Amino acid sequence: MKLWQKIFLLTLALVIVVVNITSLALLTTNHRLAIEREQLNALSRHSYLITELKNTVVFTQLSKGIVPLSEEETVSAVSDVVKKRDSDATLRPALFSDGQPVYPRLGNLPDAEYDLLLQPDFSSIIIEGDEGAYLLIVSTTVLKDHSYQLVTSTDISSTYDLYREGFDQVRVIGVVSALVIAGFLQMLVRGLLIPLRDLSNTTRKIYNPKNCGRKP
Repeated sequence: MKLWQKIFLLTLALVIVVVNITSLALLTTNHRLAIEREQLNALSRHSYLITELKNTVVFTQLSKGIVPLSEEETVSAVSDVVKKRDSDATLRPALFSDGQPVYPRLGNLPDAEYDLLLQPDFSSIIIEGDEGAYLLIVSTTVLKDHSYQLVTSTDISSTYDLYREGFDQVRVIGVVSALVIAGFLQMLVRGLLIPLRDLSNTTRKIYNPKNCGRKP
């Protein structure tokens, strides 16, 4: 293998590695920031739902003139609030009392929601499945002197879809940049080695044995 070929291949490999690592680092950073934004948004919606549950219990007490509400009346009131979210496909709530479902809606993620009940308040996990990616958050709220656990599932499939699309784009960019850089490097390396090649040719001519018999 000639010298320029060795330099060309080593430089090309180094440039491709640097380009791909940089692109993947930027892609991963953007994905992490996007997930953090999704977590903040999901937490905000989760907190709003908790406030709505508490306000509903208070409103029900005042409207019915019953203080405090019975367990059945409380469950009925909060279930009505949760049912209103049925039309929102991006946020699916589930309510638990003593580990038992009061109003479950996370039918496609049963194991995940029960595992999350054992975690501290406002803990979150991300579940990826065939149906998409979901961000689950759990918290405990006290309604009518009784503790309930609220689990919300936020659909973040679009964020992961964008990440996968970006990853595919990085691979395409890597191939295209490799071809462009390969052509540029070939011209650059061969151009830089022209003086060295000329010097080598001159040296061979000077020390060529056929020149030894020539008269000065």
